[in-house]
Amino acid sequence: MLKLKDLRYQVGAFSLGIPSLEIPKGVFQVILGPSGAGKSLLLELLLGLLKPCSGQIFSHGQDITFWPPEKRGFGYVPQDLALFPHLTVEENIFLASDRREPWLEELLSFLGLETLLKRSIDGLSGGERQRVALARALAPGGKVLLLDEPFTALHRSLRQELWFLLRALKERFDLTVILVTHDLEEAFFLGEKVAILVSGRLLEDGPAERVYFTPQSLAAARLLGVRNLFSAEVHSRRPPRVKVPSLKTILELERELPEKAARGWAGLRAEEVLVLRPEYRRPHQKNLLEVQIERIFFQGSTYLILARRERERVEIVLPLYAFRKLKPCPGDRIQVIFPPESLFWLSESQ
Repeated sequence: MLKLKDLRYQVGAFSLGIPSLEIPKGVFQVILGPSGAGKSLLLELLLGLLKPCSGQIFSHGQDITFWPPEKRGFGYVPQDLALFPHLTVEENIFLASDRREPWLEELLSFLGLETLLKRSIDGLSGGERQRVALARALAPGGKVLLLDEPFTALHRSLRQELWFLLRALKERFDLTVILVTHDLEEAFFLGEKVAILVSGRLLEDGPAERVYFTPQSLAAARLLGVRNLFSAEVHSRRPPRVKVPSLKTILELERELPEKAARGWAGLRAEEVLVLRPEYRRPHQKNLLEVQIERIFFQGSTYLILARRERERVEIVLPLYAFRKLKPCPGDRIQVIFPPESLFWLSESQ
């Protein structure tokens, strides 16, 4: 297990602060944040390339805060891969390790590199270079792999192919993986745990699905692409209900509201808004609203619907099959449901 405690680093006017972060052995941990959030700085602190101003880093109970990089035994793939073009694939991989270990043959086979060992780096494709960088990071035998947005420059289909490979690699060789990224799809495709870092502050960390569907702060919700965020006030706590003036409605939540909460935001993801077919009208359904469609955007596998109720915009994402059945058009008035189990609450202090 890796554990960060009260970690602080200052460079110029920028301050990185991690009060607490635990990464269990064998977990795929993603650090998600925009450019300039401090993600790469955090990796450099973990690697020992930078020394913190204060705080501690523990690995399996040992304080490694000031250990040199080579003693930590962490594998690392930087964003530019840092491969040496004047060396062969084999020379790059085994630059700082001994090839005599039997498991290394399995690693090369798993990554599909056995036939490429005598090739030059310049002659490789983007995907082959990525696999060489992964092999080099793991060749010394470490079980912790740190990745600094290594797939950013690749096209989507190749990136997804490498995502599958990376998940399989983690499972096969029992790795703990820490990936930093600004890409939402990458973060939730790969991450078992996701931590959100914004402006040097760790906003939250937890299981990927919990973070995605129920963010704990307004800044995190916006970073995660939640657009349906409505200013609200507590109407009742049992059952949990909030009044949303801009929608002229009262919404019921499944989750309990904090005891001290009075005002805040009610939110849900666009893909969780349910659209009813006209023949399925349910006048007594909880959180039933009528909205008017303004615009529709085709997104490949889904459609984005921008609708309005009173002065508030509501975003809806429909999969292809649902869109083809419903056949909505701009100007239509449709019935939608905000499922109580999908709504989350953020207090003003969050």
